[in-house]
Amino acid sequence: YLSSPINVFLAYDMLRCLTHFRGGICDKTRIAIRTCFAGNPKTPEFWRNSWRDSTVQEQVLRALMESISPNCSLDIENTWNVQHHRELVLKWTDGATWAMQLDHGLSFLRPDKKTPFHFALRPELQAEKIAAADLRLRSSHQIPFVFYVQPQVIAH
Repeated sequence: YLSSPINVFLAYDMLRCLTHFRGGICDKTRIAIRTCFAGNPKTPEFWRNSWRDSTVQEQVLRALMESISPNCSLDIENTWNVQHHRELVLKWTDGATWAMQLDHGLSFLRPDKKTPFHFALRPELQAEKIAAADLRLRSSHQIPFVFYVQPQVIAH
């Protein structure tokens, strides 16, 4: 779920990396994101905390994704309206499709220390901080994680 700066950073960085490859993301690529607003009843302090305000969350997420491709749509809903599994689907104009499903999304990664995040900044400045971040990450699990990657066959 893209409800905290760390998860938004991880998604942004993964998609940004795809701009460096032929056939990857370009300014004509349509990015469609469906995620949830988790809400945080406490005052957020750290990268792993959720935003309290869904409007700020959306503005930060939109600024980052539109910096990758201006053709971006966001759908932020209540948690119970969003499927539990996390999935990245890439579709090319020739009909080829590639999907990656992550049971825990990317949230098993966290900064190696409690790193404060400035939630009081204007959304565009929060987006700049996320884009410029240089975080050392570690796995929050003791067990190894596995990526299942497979091409999808779409019947036409």
